[in-house]
Parts: sequence; structure tokens; C-alpha cells
Amino acid sequence: SVLFFMSIFPFSPEAEQLPEYEKSVDEFINGYSGYINWFTPDTEEGQEQAVALRDSIESMLTGTKSGLDGTQGFYNSILGLKGISRDINSARVSVMKTLRRIVSTLERIESFCLKSLNILDEKISATKS
Repeated sequence: SVLFFMSIFPFSPEAEQLPEYEKSVDEFINGYSGYINWFTPDTEEGQEQAVALRDSIESMLTGTKSGLDGTQGFYNSILGLKGISRDINSARVSVMKTLRRIVSTLERIESFCLKSLNILDEKISATKS
């Protein structure tokens, strides 16, 4: 695993693509937040769409929580690599920096999911009344 870290960081293409990933996530969140706030399920078809959207967001939340757990576990395991060598320490810092950004992005997705579920629950229950 030591050679793995030294070989992929700090010049990993995946690490270089992280800003694009973060931007895409932000655009997704902004777009869907606007849609969810605008959407009114005032017909039977609208109700079905709201329930389907809610189910999809709930699935996304489940996957995001799993991703957060795995990423945080990986981050914690890398904490133990300190002091082995200068190269390992350098690679470790790069990996930890990238993982913190990934965790931050996953936390934004989690927050979006929780807020969206609350809004959809309110809209679904309001139109049933």
C-alpha cells in the first residue's frame, strides 16, 4: 500500500479531476433544489412523481452515507502511516487532503438529500390533505 500512495499522489488524474467533480455536484444540487422547491404535486400524476423522486433521493442518501463511512474509514487508516518516511508522509498528506475534499462533497450531498426529503415529505402530505 505504501507504493500505491507514492505512485498515485500528488499527480493522480483523479485528484486533478476533483474540482470538476465538486462543480458537477454543486450544479446538480442547485438544479435539483430549485426543481424540488418549484415542484407542486397537485395531481395524482404529480404525487406519483414526487414519491418516485423521494424514493430516488432516499436511495442516494443511503449510498452517500455508505460512501462517507468508507471514505472516513480510509482517511482514518491513512492517519496511521505517519513517520514512516518523508515520501510516505508527503503522499499521506496529499491523500488526506483529497479525502477531506471528497468527504466535504459527500456531506453536501447528504445535506441536500436530507433537506430534499423534508421538503418532499411536506409537499406530499400537504396535497393529500
